[in-house]
Amino acid sequence: MQEEWRVLEEYPRYSVSNTWKVRNNKTGRILKTDSSGCVTLYSGTRATRVYKSVYGLYRQSFWGYPDYTRARTKIRVIETGDIYFGYKEACEGLGFPVSYRNAICTAVFSRRKDGTRRSVRGYTFELIEEVA
Repeated sequence: MQEEWRVLEEYPRYSVSNTWKVRNNKTGRILKTDSSGCVTLYSGTRATRVYKSVYGLYRQSFWGYPDYTRARTKIRVIETGDIYFGYKEACEGLGFPVSYRNAICTAVFSRRKDGTRRSVRGYTFELIEEVA
């Protein structure tokens, strides 16, 4: 497998590879990860450092998932066509309380006996992709 590097959109000083490595573009050095799989990135001075998950950076660069979510699913609302990266984001996007997450999860994965999809407050959902 050929290693491919992509520059991070938010932090153009750094690149992430498809083998889950992060490097400094200026020096070419590979950054060390801590025990939780995170790296320290600087957007300017030392005062502007952030801790980012290497998996999240990889997912954002190669799959197009937003960095702010830890979602394992990509779902679509059939009525509106909107795509959400996880149940919490779907709740926020549709104006539901966060307590509706389990109801949306049930609606995605189960159907009624007659084969129709379950709905939550008039919205039906479809699973597009589940990330392992």
